[in-house]
Amino acid sequence: MLGTILQPAIAFARKDFFEVLRSPRLITLSIVLGVLLVGSSAALAVVMVNAAKPPNPDAPNPFEVWFQDSNGVLTGIAFGLTPVFLPFLPILAATQVLQKDRERGIFQLFLLKPIPPWGPALGKLAGLYGALVVPTVAISLGVATAIGVVAGSPVDGGLLAAYIAGNIVLVGLYLLVTLLVGSLLQAQNAEPLVVLVWIGFNLLRGTGYFVTARLAALLGADSATTFQVGWTDLATFTGLYQAFLALSVPPSLGFVVSPVPGG
Repeated sequence: MLGTILQPAIAFARKDFFEVLRSPRLITLSIVLGVLLVGSSAALAVVMVNAAKPPNPDAPNPFEVWFQDSNGVLTGIAFGLTPVFLPFLPILAATQVLQKDRERGIFQLFLLKPIPPWGPALGKLAGLYGALVVPTVAISLGVATAIGVVAGSPVDGGLLAAYIAGNIVLVGLYLLVTLLVGSLLQAQNAEPLVVLVWIGFNLLRGTGYFVTARLAALLGADSATTFQVGWTDLATFTGLYQAFLALSVPPSLGFVVSPVPGG
């Protein structure tokens, strides 16, 4: 029984791993996403370096996190742009592989053989995930390197490790949902539905990070609003991603700076 699962799993994992890594579409998409995220990181770092700091660093000021230091720039990129753009990597890669498998009749071939469906499913997940980890890690390191070079100071190692790990998990979650949707529907119909899921997840992102912090600043709050995990973060992939990263964001980063006591 175990052999009937492992054999097709290994075959699918090997096929999909090399097929995705050699895919011109994935290579092009990885380059585009890399240029977008790395370029945005460098641009925000330039803004941070050239930004006019408040005269009194302890005065209340709704300073955005990316105006504070290299960690702030990475935090801004991680919470603002990464969960918006990075999911397209697994969505497009998975739908392309599923469509090719259907065109080749691979699924029909396995249905004619007495093979448990878990074998091909696990192999496809492992192969695609392994292939997508490569550009994910490369893009993540490129973002951190660009920030460090432009800002003149390296990113905190713990925050960087959390950013890379969070990106890998985020890619895996979108890959899993794309494969599930693609298995239930025709391959050509999977991509629009998963994109709708992506839109919903980014619209329903946890409000504790941005909305409430900015609202507090507008209302004249004089205490620091730090990155905390809220229960709403458990409802979406974006929220889970942000909740995971929030644990590694340095305490010094906040949206509202505490004032001087008695000032």
